Amino acid sequence: FTHILWVYSVPRGVHCWVCDARARRLNNAQRAAIADCFHVYKGSQSGCEKVFLEGPVVHLSLVQV
Repeated sequence: FTHILWVYSVPRGVHCWVCDARARRLNNAQRAAIADCFHVYKGSQSGCEKVFLEGPVVHLSLVQV
């Protein structure tokens, strides 16, 4: 995709809006599959959970090359 807008909102976090024609033709399941690739941490309902981004399984976007 080439037409991408990254938006940060304080209560909801980072969002990526993609405006390419090809992206607009995706169905909800296809969009969800792409979004899951960027999913690092979902959080908790209380919002009071500590986050540790190290361990045996680390998201690929967080691995140092």
